Amino acid sequence: MKDKVIPYTVKISYEESYAEERLTITYKQQLKNYMKQHIEGKEDMTNRVPLKWLNILPETMMGGVLGFTYLGENFMGRRADLVGKTARMVDIHESIHTPDEYETRVLTAWIMEKVRGK
Repeated sequence: MKDKVIPYTVKISYEESYAEERLTITYKQQLKNYMKQHIEGKEDMTNRVPLKWLNILPETMMGGVLGFTYLGENFMGRRADLVGKTARMVDIHESIHTPDEYETRVLTAWIMEKVRGK
């Protein structure tokens, strides 16, 4: 059955004629979505950042700080009210944190930037 939600089809046919049996299984997948995901994966660098262990803390404890990194540890903290792109940006920023804050901000912006190839 064709369905717009399922990006593949499976056809199974069985034939029996004059003592010969034949089974055919055909699997087809839409490559359009695969190619789109493949190209986006090459352009999007955010999924290639290894994240540190994350502690999500309430806004009352964090104040105006979006996130922080524990010095010398493999842990980081993030505000509980952050969602979506902002939360991902904070996760990346704290995971790649260098001793220089400006350098870390530039690296985070570079990683989050989506450059389209020609």
